Amino acid sequence: MISRVDVTAIEYHDSWEEAMKVILESGYSRIPVYDTSQDSIIGILYSKDLLPYIDSKDPGFQWQSLLREPYFVPESRMIDDLLEDFRKRKIHIAIVVDEYGGTQGIVTLEDIIEQIVGEIDDEYDDVTSMYKKIGPDSYIFDAKIPLTDFCRVTDIAEESLGDVGDAETLAGLLLEIKGDFPTTKETLVLGDMHFHVMKMERHRIVKVSLRIVRSGDAE
Repeated sequence: MISRVDVTAIEYHDSWEEAMKVILESGYSRIPVYDTSQDSIIGILYSKDLLPYIDSKDPGFQWQSLLREPYFVPESRMIDDLLEDFRKRKIHIAIVVDEYGGTQGIVTLEDIIEQIVGEIDDEYDDVTSMYKKIGPDSYIFDAKIPLTDFCRVTDIAEESLGDVGDAETLAGLLLEIKGDFPTTKETLVLGDMHFHVMKMERHRIVKVSLRIVRSGDAE
């Protein structure tokens, strides 16, 4: 699933030029369209439906007329059932909602296939773009990196992370350590691991540096 904060979407009242800008810059073939917020998704815009109108100079062109009906699924929907839904409905994207009807994110056919048969791309391709080693025991991480990959990259045993609750990513681990949202430039310590929050976007941890202080190392 692509988390809500990472979903690229278009506002229903955007102009034709604004909508095209989002499509071209994102490179996605299917984009959710919302009314007032992402909790009110009203359609899916398929880039292929726009092809006949790419060169349209009509300022009154209503791209909204091309919207397709969105398909909503609960967070609890099983992958096998969701795959069957996609097959029957001949769709490639669904909106995931919580028990209150709020949008949690989107799931695509590619997401499902990756879960069933493994990553379509080589598993190391994406991971290497999510961190940078800047010293013998120093790193900069995209906070979305999965904890399994974080441990593999740093050669840290998962057991040393302790009880991480439901955390699956580095950001989730830091939230468990802090018990609250950290602030930019805040340092969090877990054993030998010294995390420094480099970038926050509202309540989302974006970038984190790590320094591992081995036994006997100077602080």
